[in-house]
Amino acid sequence: MTKMKFSSLTMLENRMFFSKQKNRSRMQIFSGVDVVAPGVNVLTLTMTSSGSYTYDYFTGTSAACPHVAAVAALILSVNPNLTNIEVNDIIESTARKVGSTPYSIVDARPNGTWNEYMGYGLVDASAAIEAALQTLN
Repeated sequence: MTKMKFSSLTMLENRMFFSKQKNRSRMQIFSGVDVVAPGVNVLTLTMTSSGSYTYDYFTGTSAACPHVAAVAALILSVNPNLTNIEVNDIIESTARKVGSTPYSIVDARPNGTWNEYMGYGLVDASAAIEAALQTLN
């Protein structure tokens, strides 16, 4: 099974850095990113210390992960016979290009243009569903 690597994106479509990555080089941080997803000030439901629930904002890859997982679930809802690799390929090949750094063809990245900061780009649920529908034909 392949693992998708993703990072979080700000509302201004900038890649987010996190303090735990301070001692790593830029290439180490960025080289493994496949896609990005919203991950800054994401509204969520959280439990308070009294056991009740309230809305709050959180930031990070933990905030971005549900977006990518939801797109994968939507793809599989269209065609549950797809493999994890096919779902991964759809997510990567339908990602929307964001940011100011140019995307280019990279030998080890077969699903379109890629860059070291944003991977293939921002996950795009609508485009991914359209691509999943095409697998039914």
